[in-house]
Amino acid sequence: MLEHPALQESVFKDIPRLPHVRLMDVSSMFRIAQVEDFDPRGESRGKNVPWQTISKAVLLRDDYRCRVCGKGTFTQVDSADLYDKVHFDLEVHHIVPRKDGGNDSFRNLISLCSSCHHITFSNRYTGVPVRNSMDLFSFESKIFLAIPPDEAQNFLGKLEKGTLRDYQRIFDQENMRHMVVPMRGARLEFSAMRVTLEEYRKIVSGMIHSLDIADYSTYASVISGSDEKCRFLTDSNGSIIA
Repeated sequence: MLEHPALQESVFKDIPRLPHVRLMDVSSMFRIAQVEDFDPRGESRGKNVPWQTISKAVLLRDDYRCRVCGKGTFTQVDSADLYDKVHFDLEVHHIVPRKDGGNDSFRNLISLCSSCHHITFSNRYTGVPVRNSMDLFSFESKIFLAIPPDEAQNFLGKLEKGTLRDYQRIFDQENMRHMVVPMRGARLEFSAMRVTLEEYRKIVSGMIHSLDIADYSTYASVISGSDEKCRFLTDSNGSIIA
């Protein structure tokens, strides 16, 4: 059962995904037909975009911040010229390294600060910013999980109210089911529960056979008035189940 993607832990999967509306804005600025967020698995077969273009677009997409630690500072560069030069302490990183066939595409690139990027060098050049090893304390750490409406009745008294910006829930007449779609300015109300990793695995394992769960993605949300990272289960189309 642990082989199911929704039960597999990943450093990149716990990085909050960018709202679809932001990707649309970057697409418009750079006049690139389709700007995508990074894929936690990286990409090797996609179409390459010229490095001078893709590197700048990825930095803008990621708001000039490290997607792992959030750092977004700049440093001065000594120059022989009569003026100072500055640059952001950020580097565009290949999730699947070029040596392993990784390409220059949005799905394979992510902005990392020099510190987080350097860690990947000591991790056998795997492209992962930290070693993804489980330890005794991992099961005690708490994470938020968005509970699908059809399952909420099973967790009454344990749920907290959450809000996800730029998404909304609509009813799909063709398939006769509710679905979550991007919508600028909208707010998706959902229920969430703070759980340990062990509890997360038990809950999701119980839902896999009743829901079309393909994996999970993390989004920046507001839960009980506080900014929190929250895991949302996703279906085979990549859509949020909430």
